[in-house]
Amino acid sequence: MTFHYLMMACHTKIQKKLYSRLKETGLTIGQPKILDYLKDNDGALQKDIAAACHIEPATYKRKSYQH
Repeated sequence: MTFHYLMMACHTKIQKKLYSRLKETGLTIGQPKILDYLKDNDGALQKDIAAACHIEPATYKRKSYQH
């Protein structure tokens, strides 16, 4: 067996275990790292959370209402 194969097999095993434990909590795959960051950075801005967690910040478009 190659080193690459062993690394991929190990990764797959860990990922399956992680997903099964995560499913029990009701969290999505990205939420634990964000919650862990917020534990130590209460009140952090969304852009700072995204940078620290290596994710894209969510974007939204505010609707303008005309009366």
